Amino acid sequence: YNALNGVTSFIYANMPDKALSYLNKFAKHLRITLENSRDSWVTLSSELESIECYIELEIIHLDRPPNFQ
Repeated sequence: YNALNGVTSFIYANMPDKALSYLNKFAKHLRITLENSRDSWVTLSSELESIECYIELEIIHLDRPPNFQ
């Protein structure tokens, strides 16, 4: 998983705060994904929460907001 590689790279770079933040966001995203997988229908709010978590992961990983052009 790329997320676990991201955590590892933050640990090796001696950035424990970033590693912890990334791991917490990843856990939240994974939890939402698993909860959503139980149902055949997913609410829009749950889908948006999942997307928001993913974007927050990318912001931490890239150290800047993604460019959606």
